[in-house]
Amino acid sequence: MFCQLVGVGLNLVVLGGWNPVTWEVSNGVFIYNFISATWRRGADIPGCKRSFFACASDSDRTVFVAGGHDEKCALKSALVYDVVEDKWTVMPDMARGRDESKGVFNRGKFYVIGGYSTNMQGQFEISAESFDVATWQWGPVQEDFLNNPMCPKNCVDDGDGKLFMSNDTHVVVRQGSTWQAVAELPNNIRNMAFVTAWQGKVMVIGSERFGAPYNTFVLDLKSSKWTKVKVEEDFIGHVQSGCCLEL
Repeated sequence: MFCQLVGVGLNLVVLGGWNPVTWEVSNGVFIYNFISATWRRGADIPGCKRSFFACASDSDRTVFVAGGHDEKCALKSALVYDVVEDKWTVMPDMARGRDESKGVFNRGKFYVIGGYSTNMQGQFEISAESFDVATWQWGPVQEDFLNNPMCPKNCVDDGDGKLFMSNDTHVVVRQGSTWQAVAELPNNIRNMAFVTAWQGKVMVIGSERFGAPYNTFVLDLKSSKWTKVKVEEDFIGHVQSGCCLEL
């Protein structure tokens, strides 16, 4: 539970999380290949055992990990994992520790969005940091990246250079340095669990209120129309983490 999922090439990579029986934090990495239909064990995440870290992939062969927390503090350390070579490399530290931040790979940069520091437990920031893979360094902190303090888990890249996210009532897209409304959410989607975007589509999974059954809708960005997706009963439970993988 609480693991991170990313798509890398033709692989699904599962990182970290907690043992659901003992609640022990895991640094394990597991990789599922869709061609061979097999799982393999990857090299463990090095260093301390971290939870609720930012994670994203360049969709080619690389996974980025940053922030989260150890047993005491929010972390500012970051790592990069090469899935092909099964090798971890230490990245430069972020400017500040970020617990429960969101990782997104967008236009050649690894963004770490929001989160909170050790001393501000649960009080989410609206800032973000971005790591330029080409220059191998972090840019200046963008203090007003989000409009409001919120859990940034629903911020996603669509694979075509655009960033989308959901607020309480709308799907929004980042245009320049601001967020613009794209479409109003369906009436029975107010408690959001998961958002992803791809090829002119945005998918949302959520419920009308806490404890209510989940619904799944797909937004066509060209027509601005929502389509409800029928989901089998085995897949209507809570969504803690997810990713979009195009095969």
